[in-house]
This record gives sequence, C-alpha cells and structure tokens, in this order.
Amino acid sequence: MNNDLEFIKEAYHVAEKSCCKKKKVGCVIVVDNKIVSSGFNCIENRTFNCAEGECNCGVDNKCLMVIHAEQNAIVNAIRNNVDLAQATLYINLSPCLPCARLIYGFGIKKVVFAEKFSVYKEIEQDLGMLFLQQLNVEIVQMKIQ
Repeated sequence: MNNDLEFIKEAYHVAEKSCCKKKKVGCVIVVDNKIVSSGFNCIENRTFNCAEGECNCGVDNKCLMVIHAEQNAIVNAIRNNVDLAQATLYINLSPCLPCARLIYGFGIKKVVFAEKFSVYKEIEQDLGMLFLQQLNVEIVQMKIQ
C-alpha cells in the first residue's frame, strides 16, 4: 500500500510546530511503513524562538539560528537508536545541499517532497536534489492540493 500522501500530509502537520516566521518546514522519516522520527525547523532546545521576537536572519538573509527539519529528524532518530538505512524521508520543502549530504550519509533511500527549495529561495538549481539524484536516491515530488 502506498501511503506517500498520508506521510507528506504528516510532514505538513509537523511543520506547524516550527517557530520560523519565514517558512515552516516539517519532516517525517518512515521505515517499514511506520513513522520512526520527525522534526521541524527550529532551535533544538528552543532557547531562541523567532515567533516571539525579531527574526535573527543574519548574513545574506540566512538564518543563523535554525536547525533544518531534516537535521532535527535525523538527530531524533539517532538519539532513539533508529537505523535509517533504507528509510524514506518525507518533507514539505525539498532538502538543501547540506541536508541532502546528511540524508545520503545515513543511508536514506527515498525522499518525497512537496515544494521545491529552489522555487522557495528563488534560485536556479536545487543542488540538494541534484546531489541525491546523482547518488541514486529515489526522489518523488508530491504536490498537495
């Protein structure tokens, strides 16, 4: 049974926990058709919450404080001794290049995303997705209506 739609919807649900003013991003990691980890973009220990004050977007309008949703989901899985080899990662915004490197490094074999990072950032290429495709990680875009 293909539950991609339900899992990508869950990634959007997880994204609502984010305190980011610019873009709420959520991620769920699935193994054997079960969610084994989730994460959203924020500061891990919640010491800084941009929703409660001014956004601290630092250099070149890039947030210096946020940890990406994929990073949080992977860290949460590791803390719980979850093996991510062969897992599927669902996220509402396709991974940036540093997150794509983590995804590949931990053996995640499939990424399902809804929105393109390159469109959101208004840049030409989606380097994270290009990186994953070159390394034979399955990539699926699933638009949510």
